[in-house]
Amino acid sequence: MERCCDMAILGGGCAGVSLVRELLRQAGSRAMPRVHLIEADAGFGVNKTWGFWHPVDDGPAVPVSASFSEWTFSCGGRVRAHRSQAWRYSVVEARAFFDEAVALAQHHPRVEIHTGTPVLEVIDGGDRVKVVTSGGVWSCGHVVDTRPPERARVDYSRMLQIFLGAEIVTPRPYDRPGVGLMESMGCDSSGFHFDYLVPLDAGRILVEATRFVAAPPPRERLEHDLEAALQRHFPEGGHRIVRRESGVIPMGLPAGDGPASPRIVEAGSRAGAVRDSSGYAFMDIQRWAVQCARAILEGGLPMGHPARSRLLRWMDGLLLDVLVAHPDRAPDIFMSLAGRVAPDAFVRFMNGTPRPRDVLAVMKALPAGLFFGTIVFSGKGRRG
Repeated sequence: MERCCDMAILGGGCAGVSLVRELLRQAGSRAMPRVHLIEADAGFGVNKTWGFWHPVDDGPAVPVSASFSEWTFSCGGRVRAHRSQAWRYSVVEARAFFDEAVALAQHHPRVEIHTGTPVLEVIDGGDRVKVVTSGGVWSCGHVVDTRPPERARVDYSRMLQIFLGAEIVTPRPYDRPGVGLMESMGCDSSGFHFDYLVPLDAGRILVEATRFVAAPPPRERLEHDLEAALQRHFPEGGHRIVRRESGVIPMGLPAGDGPASPRIVEAGSRAGAVRDSSGYAFMDIQRWAVQCARAILEGGLPMGHPARSRLLRWMDGLLLDVLVAHPDRAPDIFMSLAGRVAPDAFVRFMNGTPRPRDVLAVMKALPAGLFFGTIVFSGKGRRG
């Protein structure tokens, strides 16, 4: 027996749930299509934390756990601090984000969420799309595919950002004023590494050990990194780990084949939402979700994730080329960006909304020899 819906959202990660949230938030008295979100895992991936920048007076409507006007970088005893009156760096905990979406969906008769339901096949039937799952078949007018990219594509990424983190509770209040965005940067035989520290509240801190690598290191290497980070930042001990999180973010993901039907659109990481140069995606996904939900509710069709500007794609590719070719110089590169690019310009670039002069500032901050050598040998400057 087939189930019918107007639209199926495949994948209950950040992109899929963001679209459901925006549809429910924007619906009001407008007609809501019958929407089914289909997620393979039995529960959402709640052991995640997303950080992003937003204007002080215009943040996205998401449940923020902590917000800061300062973020820091450090390497070998050198510290750079960014402070902004125009931008905030905020943090969303996935559990609160997903719980809010599920609660909204439970009160709307035309939205259903199905977990523990792997998608086995998506078939273009011409006027309808069939989604074959472990729990049955859906006949859909349209499909928004936000599932993670295929493993083969991830394996061919030019670089992977891999992290292992722990949320800890400390015996004494932690009074750090901002976020440790890239702390204790360094390089070793396994590549470029740094620590990420977020005070979630006075006694609760997220500590992540992060690496930019060409291939995943052994789990033991990441465990050692995390233990070293905890010892480095909390040498007095006495803290308690209450939660762990980990992830693999593809940077320079190769293009996929694209949807097999005009009734299918793609979004999220499989559609290029992740920035090649940094791994950031949250704000791009929120912007897409707002626009896609508006288009659907106004009687139109769902839209896939929009492409970035040629200038931003070129700059991201250049930065990634430099990091791939010279991983040992990564600490110097990021410390130079932190010291030579004004905080607001840095944020606009990282946020995917740079002005031309922001891109120029980033280019000028890169070590000149690396920058020009990479353009010549990679051909990025010619391809755009």
